[in-house]
Amino acid sequence: APDQTARCWGYNAWGQLGDGTNSRRQSPTPVRELVDVVAIDGGQRSSCALHADGTVSCWGNNSLGELGDGQNRSRYLPGPTTDLPEVSALASGRYHHCGLGRDGRVFCWGHNGYGQLGDGTGATQRRPTPVESIETAVSIDSGEFNSCAVLESGEVYCWGKNDRAQTGLESDRERCTDAAVPCVRQPQRVENLPLISDVAAGREHTCALTRLGEVICWGDN
Repeated sequence: APDQTARCWGYNAWGQLGDGTNSRRQSPTPVRELVDVVAIDGGQRSSCALHADGTVSCWGNNSLGELGDGQNRSRYLPGPTTDLPEVSALASGRYHHCGLGRDGRVFCWGHNGYGQLGDGTGATQRRPTPVESIETAVSIDSGEFNSCAVLESGEVYCWGKNDRAQTGLESDRERCTDAAVPCVRQPQRVENLPLISDVAAGREHTCALTRLGEVICWGDN
């Protein structure tokens, strides 16, 4: 909103609208106790907002660490995400969130069953955790269970669930979860791409914007 507040609407069973209730809203409803908002993003059961000072607030379900506060209690109102340096952008998957640090590092938190946090493990992280080997990112985005980053060099690195080739990598590199789903637990470079300026991740596909204005996509079709 122009006044740097936020409004949400729709399903609210986990408090993901941030209005202090779990009631469904059919029209935009102000998120309470939230000011100086410059960006916002939402997962399936939680939402996060980026403030002008680089801090992040999240609200909604927290059973998988989606709020990044080190706890497991859900919140119907926004609260601070802890242990996170100043960030410039947010990206949300189904049950995880990521923040792009102003210094080029990337931090993710929440569900990690498919390696979508990029920390090399499959363990849920209730606090922001650095993504391995990413230090010069300029853009990030997250799909349902995967994430990608564009580096200053124009290269793209992706990690997470890979059953539909949504990471742009070979599907037989690694397997995660009890269902033995193809995944990538650590960031890997997507090969055969020209220089990229931005990336957008869907549920099971990913697209990249080249520096020449072209769009390249991969994954489920």
